Amino acid sequence: MSARHLVLSGIAKSFDGPSGRQRVVDGFDLEVEARELVALIGHSGCGKSTVLSMVAGLTKPDVGSIVLGGRAVKDPGPDRGMVFQSACLLPWMTALQNVLLAVEQVMPSATRAQQRASAMHYLELVGLDDAAARKPAELSMGMRQRVGLARAFACRPDVLLLDEPFGMLDSITRMELQDVLLSLWSEHRITALMVTHDVDEALLLSDRVVMMTSGPHAHVGEILEVALERPRNRRMLVEDARFDAMRERVIGFLEERAGHHAAPTDEERDELESLSLAEPSSKAEATISGSAP
Repeated sequence: MSARHLVLSGIAKSFDGPSGRQRVVDGFDLEVEARELVALIGHSGCGKSTVLSMVAGLTKPDVGSIVLGGRAVKDPGPDRGMVFQSACLLPWMTALQNVLLAVEQVMPSATRAQQRASAMHYLELVGLDDAAARKPAELSMGMRQRVGLARAFACRPDVLLLDEPFGMLDSITRMELQDVLLSLWSEHRITALMVTHDVDEALLLSDRVVMMTSGPHAHVGEILEVALERPRNRRMLVEDARFDAMRERVIGFLEERAGHHAAPTDEERDELESLSLAEPSSKAEATISGSAP
């Protein structure tokens, strides 16, 4: 790995609740290397999205510091790209125009033709060049999220922040978008921090899985190095004994070491262990190529 790129030191954040002020995140420390993709996983409500929001500059920590590329993070900025569960597209603009918003920020001196060509390049990378003239209402949820990914990468950020970007998608579309993200990240190798609830997704995509304890006072409980070669595919993972061992380790942490939770029910255990690594169907492959919605 190269030098430290994103450093969170002693981060703490409190919010007002029904019983008064409550410290949600406390003593959170994490270092992310340049060109690394790190997954942040933990129980619902443990503060994963709060951490991401603080890195984005949308929320200020009560205590601690966040340094990106040697500069303290104080406010939002174009050096951080954000992808949410929903794509947050401007509804009156086409897919191309939404991506152009990002291109204009990073290529302000380029000609309009050059900006348009760059925006189309990113839409092509996510398989949506044929849908460039469509507005969000004319796109499926998965297609809108592709536009969101294209726009985020078009910003050429110093760090890409992904807050459960595939959490609202059906399983097939989720797999498609995971593959799109892997393709984009492999080409651009942007430093990325991703929040997810999906153990399989974390192991498929990331270099390290950061496991958070449950709140209140949530912090980093354990970090797993994902020692699986790239490029990765689902068939390779499900046939790899190392994947099974790492999967059990993360699930074991979520069940036993996250704290502040009762023992999981059978239904919760089934949810934790549900595999989402089946190979995409022919319909899914067609959708990735842009020939299906």
